[in-house]
Amino acid sequence: MQYNLAFTYYQLQRFQDAREPLAQAVERWPDLFPLNALYGAVLWNLGEVSPAYQALHRAHQLNSQDAGAKALLYQSALAMAQRSEEVHADSEALRYLQEAATLAPADPTPHERMATIYRRIGKTDLAAEEERKAVEIAKSQQK
Repeated sequence: MQYNLAFTYYQLQRFQDAREPLAQAVERWPDLFPLNALYGAVLWNLGEVSPAYQALHRAHQLNSQDAGAKALLYQSALAMAQRSEEVHADSEALRYLQEAATLAPADPTPHERMATIYRRIGKTDLAAEEERKAVEIAKSQQK
């Protein structure tokens, strides 16, 4: 019942109203994909990137085939990488970018950003490898 209420609020774009019923439901049933996916989407729409990432990561663990949850997880991983970069947490940023690259293998963006970080921290071999991957992906998209 809480899911249905939250889903209705979500459809009405009343994300704040959807949050509380979903938080309670996820707490009770943490292993249900639909709850985690919807909770992640609600949190994402509220601009709560870190908790959204956590909920979407859990949803993806429960059902890695769901395209919608995967796409939002990809966006949240990129956002988490950006936040990590802003506070100079390069290893954390790289972890998020590696996850993003796995989630969207046809997107060169994570590789480009990893190359930038590797170059900044003096790992030129790894930077060159990531640049090569980004160029290869970009070329394959042009065909």
